This record gives sequence, C-alpha cells and structure tokens, in this order.
Amino acid sequence: MSTAPPALPTEPAPPALRVWDWLRLLLISVHIFAITVPAVPSPPSALTPKKLQERGAQQAIGGLSDALGAIGLELSEETLGGLVMTVANGVISAREAASRPFAPYYRHAGTRQSWRMFSRVADRPARLEVHRADGEAWVPLYVALDPEHAWAGRTLRSERFRAMINNFASKSGRTTYLGLVRWLTCRRLEEGHAGERLRVQLRRLAVPSPAVLRARGGLIEKAPYWVEERVVSAEACAPPGLAGPDEDAEGGPPDDGQAPPEGDAP
Repeated sequence: MSTAPPALPTEPAPPALRVWDWLRLLLISVHIFAITVPAVPSPPSALTPKKLQERGAQQAIGGLSDALGAIGLELSEETLGGLVMTVANGVISAREAASRPFAPYYRHAGTRQSWRMFSRVADRPARLEVHRADGEAWVPLYVALDPEHAWAGRTLRSERFRAMINNFASKSGRTTYLGLVRWLTCRRLEEGHAGERLRVQLRRLAVPSPAVLRARGGLIEKAPYWVEERVVSAEACAPPGLAGPDEDAEGGPPDDGQAPPEGDAP
C-alpha cells in the first residue's frame, strides 16, 4: 500500500503593503528625482550668440558637426549653432524650473549639487600666487604647480581649495577670496613672521593650441588681478566685521570674451 508524499510547507503570503510603505516609496522617489535634476549636464549659464563665437564653443560645435556629417546630416554652422543654443537654453530653463521647488530641501538636507557634472577642462584657469617682501622685491612663497615655491602647498593643492580657487577664475567669490587672504596672513603669523609684508594675487592663464604651446614652451600668463597686500600682524588676523555685499564684478581681470572656466583649475 503506497503512501502519499508529505506535503511541502507553504511559504507565508507576503504582508500587504501598509500606508507607511507606500509613503516611504514616494519619499525615496522624490529624493531620487530631486538630486537627479540639478545633476543634469548643461552649460553654466545661458548661451548667447557672442558666447557661441568663443573658442571652446566653436570647438564643441565643430566636433558635433563632424559627428553629424559622419551619419549623413549636413548642417550649416549658423543653423547648427542656433540649434545648439536653443537646446542648451531649453535644458537650463527646464532644469531650473524643475529644481526650484526643492530649494529648501537642498538647503536643509545638504543635497545641493555644488559642482557641474561632465564639464569640460578649463582653458582659462586661475593660478594662486603668494609673495613676501624682501626689501623692494617680492619673493614667491607659493605658486600653484611650482615645486620650487610650494609653501603651504599640501593645503592649497587640496581638492577643496582647488575648487574654491576655480571659482575665482570666473570672477566669483570675491568675499571668499578676501577670507583666504586673511587665512594666509594668519598662517604666516603663526609661523613667526610678524611684521612681514605679504602679497596674494591671482593670475589668469591661457592654454593655447598644441602648436603654440610647443613653440612657447609654456602657458600664456596674463596680468595679475585681485592683488591684496597685508602686513602680517595680530590686527590683520582679527575677526572681520559683518561682510558687505559680494564684489565679484569689481577688481577682476578685464573681460576677454572667454566663457567662465569649467572643471578644476590646475
């Protein structure tokens, strides 16, 4: 007499989703959307016909034209430039409109996208320079990427400092720059250099074409800007008063028609 095989245990049915489960799913979805919107690649500011004539824009449009030509799409430079400007400005407007309702969330949760995604390498970076007075001459203490003048280089080459200095190349962050000058002055005081005259400045660099770079043997150096001189003292390190309005547009280098640089400065 045969016997039936024992019945396999049945798995319990999954519990029904509760209201909290659906709410949690909604919150996660909103969070993913909120942090994705500001990360959408786009130009740092609206494109204009003038900006389309800059070297970086012309190189990008030229590459796009070549790619379209390879698949049989031939567009004139004027038509392609207008199309690029329309699409880019549309993306900027849409991104700003979509992220605007989440501004309080970015501020309180610390989820703001603070750097541009997929940005091009800067071809107009800023170089930080720090000098000390030696009589009537100025002796370099720190020059970015110069191994012979690397005072405080470990700190000044760090990622956070490089990101801050990159903003200075686009004439933004003047108040922050003055704070950096004060910090450098205080560091010299802590090292025992009271009474020393210190000069801090930025220098715009230009990255030429490979042929010009080979001929020159180096980058093109522009005149320094935002030149600040301090006497190393306790007074110079005193806590500043209430900061005034940011003076980004004052004291910067002359506008050479170059778009603000993107990516990290060297």
